[in-house]
Amino acid sequence: IIYGLRKINIMDKTDLFKAEIKTIRLRLRTQQKEIGSLNDALFSKQSGRKSSEFAKLAKETNSHITLLKQFLLKHRREYIDSIGHLSPEFSQMNDKDRDMIDKETQHFIKICSEHITGLQSTLSVDNGSLEEQCKQHRNAVLESLQVYLKDVCKLYSEQKAIRVKR
Repeated sequence: IIYGLRKINIMDKTDLFKAEIKTIRLRLRTQQKEIGSLNDALFSKQSGRKSSEFAKLAKETNSHITLLKQFLLKHRREYIDSIGHLSPEFSQMNDKDRDMIDKETQHFIKICSEHITGLQSTLSVDNGSLEEQCKQHRNAVLESLQVYLKDVCKLYSEQKAIRVKR
């Protein structure tokens, strides 16, 4: 193409661009494989370490609280649905179902509270043989579990208050 007095040479660089992208992708894959092998080596060393009884119970308690929260959130709409109270044919959940949820939720909260109490007693028994950092960590775990359970209890209480109000 002649532009003014100068000749400009324009060529299609699409193939060159595609080749460059392919080269970069191959380089990234190679780097990811190297990082993956380093991660595998790192995690295989950590997996050889035994988890303490405290850690197992704490994880179990956390998963129980999470299950309760997910259940409450999943059924929240039907549980507090005001239309269902006015005309039961529109609601998927009746008062008997709501009462059952109340009963089971309270039972589940009690179990989680007992687990946390058990963890506290385990901590007080093991307290003498643990390093200070480990003690602080376990206390922080206990505190976070208590706060988490309290938040889920608050969620349940709010739902129940709305139900009772209607």
